[in-house]
Amino acid sequence: MHLNTTGQHKVERRYDLKFLYDYYGEQTAALREVLQLFLQETPELLQEIGAHLTSGRVELARSATHKIKTNLAMLGIADPAGFVDHMHQLKDRRALPGETMLLYNIFRREVEMALQQIREDFFNT
Repeated sequence: MHLNTTGQHKVERRYDLKFLYDYYGEQTAALREVLQLFLQETPELLQEIGAHLTSGRVELARSATHKIKTNLAMLGIADPAGFVDHMHQLKDRRALPGETMLLYNIFRREVEMALQQIREDFFNT
């Protein structure tokens, strides 16, 4: 967090829509429509990943993680925990390393915070 020009705290954005702005330009209606789709789909994928991890279905968790990767790239959301890479590097697909759920929880919180910022910035909710 840092101060803006009025001296108020400015919250750092956990997303970067550069790719979408480059693609849609000034077409704000189209951009908002795409954002709405991501705002609907991404939490569903997060929930799916969590459910698969909790039930020990590693291959299905890997598949859902691969799907969410595109959403993260389009929305410019970072993965500070390295969860996506962790899931792609799992060698034994029948068992989860102990840190997997920890990494998932950090990842999930970061993505949820970014999605909330997008909602606030574009949809005032």
